[in-house]
Amino acid sequence: MSGCLLLSERNPENPLQQYNNRIPPKTAREFFEGLKNSIKNRNPNQYISFFSKDEDFRFCPDPETAMRYSHIFENFNYSKEERFIHSLLSRSDIPADSLINVVFIIQSEQLTQYFTEVEISYSMQIDFLNFQPTSVSGRSIFRLVRDNDGGYVAKEWKDFKIGSLPTISEWKATL
Repeated sequence: MSGCLLLSERNPENPLQQYNNRIPPKTAREFFEGLKNSIKNRNPNQYISFFSKDEDFRFCPDPETAMRYSHIFENFNYSKEERFIHSLLSRSDIPADSLINVVFIIQSEQLTQYFTEVEISYSMQIDFLNFQPTSVSGRSIFRLVRDNDGGYVAKEWKDFKIGSLPTISEWKATL
């Protein structure tokens, strides 16, 4: 039975290691479903894979938050987005058994020759033990472009306030 190593020993995998198993999203709906799942699964590596790795990715905060935290949002690019998501999802004050609630609703989608612009409404809730606010909501416009793998990545993200809750811009400014 040489060559049959089905029961051979192998090195164990680290159960805490997170992998980027991103399936290239071919539609805006697939993009937002993947982005939502990466947050809910607390996988910052998968989350950041949904953003253009070019340093020209940019996040534009809602105007109210931009005025209060202008120094933070100056040149908010891929690197800053990566720091934000790692900071958010690795917080020790999020109980391991708590659920993260994320809702993205596509309001409109406009395809052009070079990009797809998608307007969404969103809400997120994370049960932080020592941080406020625990909920954010708003409206965002994403400019999606095709990556080398043919899937969508975000090139630009504009955030807008639509209600009394803070926006994700607030989390990005204060985490």
